[in-house]
Amino acid sequence: MGIEPTSEAWEASILPLYDARLIRYFVIIPKNGRTRTDAIPRSGWRLFGVFSKLSIGLTASRAGSVAFSALRYNLAMGILRRLSRWMGFEDNMTHIVAGDMAPEFSLKSLDQKQYSLRSLLERGPVVAAFFKISCPVCQFTFPFLERLHQQYGSGGATFLGISQDDARATKSFASEYGVTFQVVLDEDGYTVSNAYGLTNVPTIFLIETDGKVKVSSMGFDKKDLETIASQLAERRKIALTPLFRSDEVVPANKPG
Repeated sequence: MGIEPTSEAWEASILPLYDARLIRYFVIIPKNGRTRTDAIPRSGWRLFGVFSKLSIGLTASRAGSVAFSALRYNLAMGILRRLSRWMGFEDNMTHIVAGDMAPEFSLKSLDQKQYSLRSLLERGPVVAAFFKISCPVCQFTFPFLERLHQQYGSGGATFLGISQDDARATKSFASEYGVTFQVVLDEDGYTVSNAYGLTNVPTIFLIETDGKVKVSSMGFDKKDLETIASQLAERRKIALTPLFRSDEVVPANKPG
């Protein structure tokens, strides 16, 4: 059985094909079909984040030529992220940060009900957690999100998992990791993931009722989850319950 072409292992396996000194162009192909090519100098390297509705192409040359054009969103982002790390860059590229307005979306749940951000915010704040079932950090994080949901998911706050996989795989993930809050699907072209400019999963947003992002967290971040708990407890005017037990050994963070 081969390596899934969007997996971390696949990204790692093709990375040796790319020699940072030989990559010549970063091609951005907007939806209208016009192509802009930005030559990247051999010194002063820069990798660019890509916004919603852009396709991405990379052209590289070695003894032969390797070209990838119009790659799917998560594949391209994964490669760019690994190239960035490989060359020593710590930039997180582009994503929605605290203070930004959260892009509106409407997605179907596992039971085919439609959920829009606008309607959910009418009830109270939304904790939106993007994930992929094969992501080990998502598997580690979601039981803690479920714990948050059990503690603060009543009183108007909505917890929403946003899956990048199909319904069958997502349902299995929810069952295995004890997820009882609502899960919706973003599998067709990753439209919502794209709109939010994701570079990693899990990525978790606490979105206030005015549509502004209060917390934006990538990977597993213990402090960010505690901040979400504190914000929800304060909103409900109830005592803050510790999210992590004293007998648990939980790392401060795990990168997605």
